[in-house]
Amino acid sequence: MSILYQTLEDCDNVDYVEANGPFPGNVRNPWLGKGYYYWDTFVNSAHFWGRVSYLNAGKRYLIAQSEVSLPSDKVLNLLEPKDLTLFSAWRDEYAQTFPNSKVTIERVLTHAEDIMGTKFPYIAIRAEFRECVNIRDFQDRIYPNGKAYLDLKPPIQICIKDKNVIGKNNFKVIYPECYIDNSLMAYNI
Repeated sequence: MSILYQTLEDCDNVDYVEANGPFPGNVRNPWLGKGYYYWDTFVNSAHFWGRVSYLNAGKRYLIAQSEVSLPSDKVLNLLEPKDLTLFSAWRDEYAQTFPNSKVTIERVLTHAEDIMGTKFPYIAIRAEFRECVNIRDFQDRIYPNGKAYLDLKPPIQICIKDKNVIGKNNFKVIYPECYIDNSLMAYNI
């Protein structure tokens, strides 16, 4: 079971958000393709995204949580060597097929889906959103020496392709605290 967090603009419509969420990624660059973008496991990444995407623009944000069980063989996990090797082969195929086109993760994934059609086995894509969490307040890193570090709460995103995988009534606002049902106030953010 994965605990996932989606950051959204707070428009004082928490009932609507919980009844209709999650919402498809509405970013300028859907880097993992079309789908429902979440921060995986670590809520600090969701807060970081709220800060840079909303607070810095003078808006408020909220964070909703879903608990989702994703079969590991149905997740293209770009943190795992096996899946990175597969993705690398897809990238090479894309670059050969479209030599004058910019190679992006989204384009490679779309090309792989187009080629495989219904045989494309993945319902979600998981990857680290490197260097997005660049404000120390949101980092939990150990720097043993030099530039190398161990990120204890890496900013991992997961893009779920089909909303049905998430399930109904599985989207609860957990931040800001004023929206949390009193029975859930024990939740530690």
